[in-house]
Amino acid sequence: MTNKVLLRLKERPAFLQNYKNPCWYSDEAGKRELRCLPYYHILGVSKSGTGDLSARIRAHEDVLDCGYRLGKSMYYWSNARYGDGTPTDFYRFHRWEDIPQNAGLTEPVVVTPHLMKHVYKDPKFIIIFRNPTDRLYSDYIFLNHGDSPQSFHKHVLQAIQIEEECMRNNTVRQCLYSLDVSKQLPTRIFIGYYSVYMKEWLNVFRRENFLILRTEDYNHDMKGTLRKVYDYLKLNYNEEFLTSVVNIPHMHVTERKRKAGPMLKETRLLLDKLYRPYLEELAVLLQDKRFLWLT
Repeated sequence: MTNKVLLRLKERPAFLQNYKNPCWYSDEAGKRELRCLPYYHILGVSKSGTGDLSARIRAHEDVLDCGYRLGKSMYYWSNARYGDGTPTDFYRFHRWEDIPQNAGLTEPVVVTPHLMKHVYKDPKFIIIFRNPTDRLYSDYIFLNHGDSPQSFHKHVLQAIQIEEECMRNNTVRQCLYSLDVSKQLPTRIFIGYYSVYMKEWLNVFRRENFLILRTEDYNHDMKGTLRKVYDYLKLNYNEEFLTSVVNIPHMHVTERKRKAGPMLKETRLLLDKLYRPYLEELAVLLQDKRFLWLT
């Protein structure tokens, strides 16, 4: 799959040069209005600190909130098919059959990155990855699928079985992008196959369009990570402002996870083995061994 796929969509607007955002004037029903797309997108990944990171970016005076009722998540490109801080955009391709170019196909040739490429000339994407094993447990407790390490282990076994049964007769893409399969899963185990989704994005956009972070680094050195983010977004700041942003209380601290306690060792070993080949592939794609999560 390449970005040479032709999309039967409207032409890209003629963006104005004096705006950071991709903005243009639209003439509709005899009325001229200024319309803008988000300056940046936090693509993912769910339960990896996207909400906290988004809040600290929006603390900058030059960054305006979209004003949407769900806050950072607009679900324009993923669930609703058509957010500037929506952490499902990276991986949620489950309704790919709705895209006209995919009609009658067994797996998609056009997914979210292709649609965004048609609209954006040079987008800014931020992805924050977390160890997929830890991410899944946090996600599981947060969504209240269960409240104990034992229930998590049981549901992980069931989810692995469902995915493995699908992959015996289908490609990995077909199974991970299947809405029907995802509805059967007692855990969102499919999110952790990071390299599968990353390849989709890198098949369409240049590596320079992505700032890719790790949750673990963000938690260990928030100030250093925010410097990278502000520099990437070309936002002015000084050390006093940076310190004030770091001191903002953390968002989405899950009390249920504290009560549940750590996952079982056998569950961790099972998930680490499941995700290992995809993390090895991710580390090669990004040319960064930190994404092996070996320590």
